[in-house]
Amino acid sequence: MNSPLRLSLADKTKSVQRQCERFLNTQVAGHQPADYHLKTGGSRTRMNICIDASLSLGLSDSDAVRLSASIELMHNASLVHDDIQDHDPTRRGMETVWSKFGHNVAICTGDYLITKAFGSLASVSCSGALPLLLEEMQQAVSETIYGQLEDLTTKEVNSAKQYEQIAAKKAGPLLYLPLVLPLVASNETVSVSIAKRSATNFAVAYQILDDLSDSVDDGSKSRPNLLNFYKQHNDPSTAYKLTVQRARYLLKSCERDFGKLPNDCAAGFLNKTVYLLGELERHTHESRNQ
Repeated sequence: MNSPLRLSLADKTKSVQRQCERFLNTQVAGHQPADYHLKTGGSRTRMNICIDASLSLGLSDSDAVRLSASIELMHNASLVHDDIQDHDPTRRGMETVWSKFGHNVAICTGDYLITKAFGSLASVSCSGALPLLLEEMQQAVSETIYGQLEDLTTKEVNSAKQYEQIAAKKAGPLLYLPLVLPLVASNETVSVSIAKRSATNFAVAYQILDDLSDSVDDGSKSRPNLLNFYKQHNDPSTAYKLTVQRARYLLKSCERDFGKLPNDCAAGFLNKTVYLLGELERHTHESRNQ
């Protein structure tokens, strides 16, 4: 049951979310491709988790907006570049940037969003924490690039460990930043390692859940897929069980670790973890009935 404090924070979070959307619009004003991309929508998951964490940790509305916008801009930069590499013509039911404006414009648009992300981060009021904030952002982006390179160049996964390492590098950093940046800004750096571990485990579990649905498509495109790896060494039923067990284990560990973070700052992640556990059970139930 939600506490009165959490309910009050939820109301404030909605207000800051609106502020953040307005701030994002100012960041891409005058740059048509970037503005077009942001207006295609998206769940704003990272932005909303960062806002919730920032407010829970006592940061100002202004700093919550700037931290959250920096992450959302960086995430969208990665999407623009991903669409080029994957040759995806549409995203969210609309043309991707490269498909609408061309490859060269899309590359520049992704780069532009990266610079805007660092600019937003540099405008926070907690100047004493800024060097570490910039370092955490830089490390996260670097690790994401390494993960993307491994994902693009790996044609065959030789172990479940290798699969998880690729997924962790590719998806983990931009999912842990919504917790890590507010923790650093609020001088709660002792909790950063837990935040990184738990959010990275969440990212890997999320990818495994996608694998259950994308097995055929990933197989046709030679993309890393945990279910397909297990199928190489087991019968289909056993492979499915092993994949589900691993996703469930990671989500349960997330549930435990998110609860260790200060001021209930990972409440947004906890809610999504519970939701994914429910989705996993639904998927398992449907599989049994097929």
